Amino acid sequence: MGIVSEIESYFVNTGKIRCYTDKVANNSDVVSIQIPVNGTQRIYLPQNSLLDNRKIRALQVIADDEQFYGFLPTGTTIENLPVAALPVFTFTFSKNNEEQVSTPFACCHRPSNAGKFNFIDSEAGNHRIGDCFIDQVGPGSYQGIVITLKFWYE
Repeated sequence: MGIVSEIESYFVNTGKIRCYTDKVANNSDVVSIQIPVNGTQRIYLPQNSLLDNRKIRALQVIADDEQFYGFLPTGTTIENLPVAALPVFTFTFSKNNEEQVSTPFACCHRPSNAGKFNFIDSEAGNHRIGDCFIDQVGPGSYQGIVITLKFWYE
């Protein structure tokens, strides 16, 4: 029994488990990425030095069932990735080509998870947003659609 309580204590003390109604973070930043081609692919995020120097508390994928539109590089808005496409995508936190955390989009979509956030708790310096990537792991024609990610940070 001592081993289980030590693990539980560790997770509570490091903030890896907590009540899902807790405040997520004080700040958030939205990153929109347009899907370049159809089929399986890897899409790297643009560099973001603000997020590189912050503790990322949670990651949220915003799909087309929420009233929030993604932005194209030209500044125009477009609908987000459909909810049905979420199981086909994963997100990976990375730094210097070393993968830190990989999570499916379906886990990061709050409406599909009864409003719960996907807590990441990546400390500043453990990730570089420009090294992070999205993998499309299954077939699908999503070229031109926007993926909107919301990073909650301290």
